[in-house]
This record gives sequence, C-alpha cells and structure tokens, in this order.
Amino acid sequence: MIQRGKQLFLDDYYLPGMINAFTFRSGTDRGIINSAAIPSGDKAGYSIIAASDIPGEKSISFFGNKIPILAVGDISYRGEPIYIVPYDNEEQLKKTVSGITQEIEQKAPFLFESESYEPEQIVYSTTYSS
Repeated sequence: MIQRGKQLFLDDYYLPGMINAFTFRSGTDRGIINSAAIPSGDKAGYSIIAASDIPGEKSISFFGNKIPILAVGDISYRGEPIYIVPYDNEEQLKKTVSGITQEIEQKAPFLFESESYEPEQIVYSTTYSS
C-alpha cells in the first residue's frame, strides 16, 4: 500500500495481542551443531521453535532441491535459519536470544559447487556432440 510516497510493509502493522517472530540465524559459513542450550519459555509462555518441533517433513522443495526450514544439525551457509523466537516485546526478545548458547564444530566453507560433492559423484566429460 502506498500513501503519500511512503510504503507500508507487513512489519509496519501492529494489531493488539500480536506476537512477532525473530529468526535466529547461523553466524558461521558451515559447521555441525554439536550441542545447543535454549532457554525455556518465559512467564509469557513462549518457547523457542527448533527443527525438532516441526512435525513431519522438515524441508521444502525448491526447484527440485530440498532445503531445510530450520537447520537440523548441519549448517550449510552463513545466515541459515536455526531457531524461530516468538516475542511480544523487544526486552523479552533480547533476553531470550542472549540465553541461546551453541557449540558449533566449524568446517571449511564450500567455495565452489563442485566442492559440495564427493569426488566420485562428479562426472566430467570432454566429449561433445552436436
């Protein structure tokens, strides 16, 4: 919606009783989440949502590739969603997010697509036919 040259985005709207959500993302390029400690719900009764809280399929298909909704254990890229943190005020959000601790085994990032495959999975061909 455009009003007097100003755009309003979904985040600009507030309704009484509305709960917002913050996406806690990976700060590393690639790794394995060995352990995580997340604070339990506060007095408002909210709790952090992890991949284990999602019933059934934990990924979506995107152009034939399965992409995890939240990281299940392996981190594939910087900024990959790990948790969803519901909140109704900024103070609660800061307290909750600061209480999340994780032990991540860092791995070297993939710099090229071919590095993400095992050598035996890559098929090279120098023969071209027209």
